[in-house]
Amino acid sequence: MFTLLYMFTYDTIPNILICILFALDFILCIIHAHTACRFTVLLTLAAVVASILFFYNESCIVKPTEKLIDTTVSISGVVYESPVKKENSTLIKIEDCKINEKTTKLKMNLYCRATDPVSIGDIIIADAADIFAAAEQNEFYYHTLSTGVWLRAYTGDASKTGARDTSLHIKMQQFRNDITKSLTDALEGENGAIAAALLIGDKSALSSEFKTDLRIAGASHLFAVSGMHLSIWSAVLFFGLRKIAKLRNSPYIIATAFVLFYMTLTGFSPSVLRSGIMLITIYIGNLVKKQADPLNSLCLSAILLLIFNIYLAGNISFLLSFFATFAIVAVYPIFEIKYKTKRRRSLKQKLLNLFNVTILSLLVLVVTAPISGFFFGCVSLLSPVSSLICTLPVQITMISTFIGLSTGFIPPLEKISLYMTNLSCKGISFAIQHLSQLQYLVVPVNPVLLLIWYLCTSAVMLCCYLKYRNAYKTMLPLLLSLSLLISGVCIKNILQSDQAEVFIPSGENSTNICVNTGKGTKCILIGTGKAYNDVKKMTDYFKHIGVYRPDALIVPRLSEAEAGNIEQYTDSATNIYIGDKNYTFQFSDRNIYLAERFSLSFGNGLTYTNYNTPAYTAAILRNENVKIVFCFYPASDFSLSDKELNEADYLICRGDVPYGINTANYRETIVMTDKTSSELHLPTEIKTTADTGDVYIQLKMKGIGS
Repeated sequence: MFTLLYMFTYDTIPNILICILFALDFILCIIHAHTACRFTVLLTLAAVVASILFFYNESCIVKPTEKLIDTTVSISGVVYESPVKKENSTLIKIEDCKINEKTTKLKMNLYCRATDPVSIGDIIIADAADIFAAAEQNEFYYHTLSTGVWLRAYTGDASKTGARDTSLHIKMQQFRNDITKSLTDALEGENGAIAAALLIGDKSALSSEFKTDLRIAGASHLFAVSGMHLSIWSAVLFFGLRKIAKLRNSPYIIATAFVLFYMTLTGFSPSVLRSGIMLITIYIGNLVKKQADPLNSLCLSAILLLIFNIYLAGNISFLLSFFATFAIVAVYPIFEIKYKTKRRRSLKQKLLNLFNVTILSLLVLVVTAPISGFFFGCVSLLSPVSSLICTLPVQITMISTFIGLSTGFIPPLEKISLYMTNLSCKGISFAIQHLSQLQYLVVPVNPVLLLIWYLCTSAVMLCCYLKYRNAYKTMLPLLLSLSLLISGVCIKNILQSDQAEVFIPSGENSTNICVNTGKGTKCILIGTGKAYNDVKKMTDYFKHIGVYRPDALIVPRLSEAEAGNIEQYTDSATNIYIGDKNYTFQFSDRNIYLAERFSLSFGNGLTYTNYNTPAYTAAILRNENVKIVFCFYPASDFSLSDKELNEADYLICRGDVPYGINTANYRETIVMTDKTSSELHLPTEIKTTADTGDVYIQLKMKGIGS
């Protein structure tokens, strides 16, 4: 809580609030006079000191980077992840950076247009680069810092020095990379990437399309190495050790060592650290003949992780992992249905177990939904379904992959194991792919509404606890309240499904237009202009309306202004329409259409017609009540244009008003540019996106709203 206070301001207000809260905490402890309360005071004081120290440490690093923008500097560092192609550049992640020969312990995302072939452990240098702070204050601020990446830089080229880092950390990273490569080489298609992600948590080889499918299907948690993975390996380990171990405590000692090794192998992600600390606490409890309390173990893991990295207080993985585990260890026992029978494998017991698993999945969704809503703007209601369908194939994949990798000296066994891995990965991929088609079950959530819900529900739960002192009666309002929240949002989305909306982000002189057709929450993306901020706004808009994959990507003409970021969306858009006849795209598994003039039909009677001629590039978006004309080319000449383009409700132009057009024939004219209408010497009735900000145009079945 103290850490998050710093996410929003650099003023002294957080310090004053901290002092007030600390004083209240101290008074309460004196009143209750419990040892635990005095311990809470010390813990609070430690958290305050840690957050202040980390905050000023961050300020010393992030603030000066503003002075390095447009400044030539020298950079060197150690590559700690395999390079990744990013549009027209290569992303290289480096650590232990030297900036102008000054040694630091920082990590950096280095974007290079050209680079030597490099791998993990290589030391590279960049002759010149512009450095920026990786984190932006407020949204995702602490989440960015929690990953340890503080800086990002851009350079023309980079080269390796020939030296290599041979530390244990780098060797372990290389080991992970080798495992991933061997699996992708041995298995078909993306099955190797799926197996590597489930076995060691390396998701770098997963395609962006599959990652999108995971988010829509609500199955990302299955690929985050956490308690389920460690529990499986611990169970396998104990099964093998319990019959051969001579000492009673040796399985716990070996299991503790294995957990430490597995945490190192998987890169110390927040979720695996949380589950690893909890398991080690349980093992130590068994060694000293004390049963560890799961809730205490969970809180202990949170304290240790926050001491290790205070910025985890804003890390999405940490928060989702923590609250999902809280739902399992604290909420689920209240609602678990128990059935006493001597026959554990009876049909009734199996059905009851399935029912309890369903309850558990729903409770995890209930507890984590508000966090997902705050961070992502939407919640996937498919999460319990994907958990039920994919959990068993995930477990089979992990075990068969491990056997296949460790039995290379026995070819028949290796072949059988990898064949099983291939089958289970195909099953996972098939299930995720089909679940992701149900995109309408991704429910958008308004953060303001969510905050009000939080406050009201917390007040009701507190009243119930003070009145009844009963866990069941306290948690029941939470489940009822969240059910009403999700049901209300679903009803709202159904009622608004016959509406379409056009979103135009204010920003630079580029074409970026989103059209939410409303029907099945499909979205059309017109142009992907080169402006980064505009593209980010479009991505945020998609999240806000619960769309992870636009139904169509339309590029009115092939130029940098309209197609500057096209590669960013080609993996997610199923259909791509290009206003050109002579350009060949190399993207596979995509429906690509090339034509200077084409017409498309979407939901709610919505149609789009594209016109690309030497004199102008334009389009018409319309339904039975609303007509919008877009002009995508600033120097367009409409004097000889199609008559359909010369009259509409809205005229949306890029850069300037086209030549040879009568704006009086349009109810409203808006120019997409970062300059105001006065700067462009336009008539007062014509507005620019610099004047209006982001533009939203509602296209309803009856009437017009903007």
